[in-house]
Amino acid sequence: MKTQIDSINPSAKGPLFRRLMVEENLGYLRDKNGIIGFEVDLNVDQELSGFLLVAIKKHTILAYRSDIGEEPKLILFPPIDKLFDSTFDMLDLQVTKSLYTDKHFNGKVIERGRFALSVKDLTPPEKDIDIPDSVSEQMVKQMENIKAQSQPFPSEPAPKPTPAPEPEFHDEPEFHDEPQDFDNYEDFDNYNSFDSYEEPEPEPEPEPEPKPVTDPRSDQLKAQTFERLADVGDYVHLHFKVPKTVTTQVVNKALQSDVVARKQIDSKQLAVMLFCKLFDEGKV
Repeated sequence: MKTQIDSINPSAKGPLFRRLMVEENLGYLRDKNGIIGFEVDLNVDQELSGFLLVAIKKHTILAYRSDIGEEPKLILFPPIDKLFDSTFDMLDLQVTKSLYTDKHFNGKVIERGRFALSVKDLTPPEKDIDIPDSVSEQMVKQMENIKAQSQPFPSEPAPKPTPAPEPEFHDEPEFHDEPQDFDNYEDFDNYNSFDSYEEPEPEPEPEPEPKPVTDPRSDQLKAQTFERLADVGDYVHLHFKVPKTVTTQVVNKALQSDVVARKQIDSKQLAVMLFCKLFDEGKV
């Protein structure tokens, strides 16, 4: 990694910072006080992809490279259309996410970790920003891969519960043929009397609950078969004219939800369920 950084020319700090604060495709990184960047961790055994290195040198992806004589430092400010492009292979890098407020690039640390997790709160559905359809599809594919890689290995089956011991049966009590002693027949009649028995009042039957109204779009969507999670959003957008921003948020919600792991359902099924809920409740 350090050898790769040595091949990158040092940055002109002032002009670079001014450009970062006005570059249109970096709006999702800007804060009212500065701009968020991702410093590559040089203490981790990792390499920049060849395409990413070339993009940095050609300023297709803006980056800060510390000056000669200073401690080596590389801070990435990727445009959103390059962020989820697998060609540049950025999302697996270990980085420090910081806020930079001036040309000295001494940032205030926000968090450290994997690039994909550090950028999560800056992109849909966490952050409401407009992104091109092509970027949305790339984002869904990349996040699907990330989610698959982060799934834990199947655990060993839980031990079967030990069956409860069968109850022990003791000798049955002795029964006598002789009738009980009563002082007189009146007592016997009272003992067997049912005059005081009252029939319980019948409980009123509950009124049947109204059947939920199902939107015809829900039935149509459930009848479809989808190969990819992104296909669900595309179908809803094309056939039901639901805005792309809404379909992208629903698809991302299904992708990132822990319901998929808990309920052991496919993320595509969850997306269909979310869309049907929106249709049935009249929210779209």
